[in-house]
Amino acid sequence: MTQTHELRRTALAEVHPRHGAKMVDFGGWWMPLQYGPILDEVQIVRTRCGLFDLSHMGRVRITGPDRERYVDRIATNHVAAMKQGDVRYSLFCHENGGAIDDLLIYKYDDAVYLVINAGNTPRIWRTCAPT
Repeated sequence: MTQTHELRRTALAEVHPRHGAKMVDFGGWWMPLQYGPILDEVQIVRTRCGLFDLSHMGRVRITGPDRERYVDRIATNHVAAMKQGDVRYSLFCHENGGAIDDLLIYKYDDAVYLVINAGNTPRIWRTCAPT
């Protein structure tokens, strides 16, 4: 396992251990795996709230007049049907339709934003970057 000093850290990296998180290497990031017994965590999230540190996630900003049509070609949700400010959970696909990974799509007036899993960021970027 990689030493923690070699792992990338989120803005909340030092907060998690102070609250009892078991920290692990997650795609090159020092991330919390869990805070206690999983059933306790489920109960807390269902009755109170939960927090997921997204700062390790990959972010892609897509602009230009054809941005919605482009994202519709690589993801399973219909971006053109989304309203400004909407967020949709979707799948990122190969040209043949096979799923690569899940992602979140955010639609705004000036751009469409993709939030992708940290471990797949380089792979997805290579797939969706213009050639």
